[in-house]
Amino acid sequence: MDGVLTSQDAHGVATVTLNRPERRDAFDDAFIGELDRAFAKLARASTEGREGFAAFLKKRNPVFRS
Repeated sequence: MDGVLTSQDAHGVATVTLNRPERRDAFDDAFIGELDRAFAKLARASTEGREGFAAFLKKRNPVFRS
């Protein structure tokens, strides 16, 4: 199971979903690295011909911990 899911609409707005319900989406070094790679990939794909992009961060797990 991927810990981070991404999608992007036709306007370049991205959704990043935390997908580690078994860990209650707890952040560790590996998960932070996965988030970093996901945002970098979205930034490269979204900024072609644009100045920036917007992203929503959501969770799949009913509990959000920071």
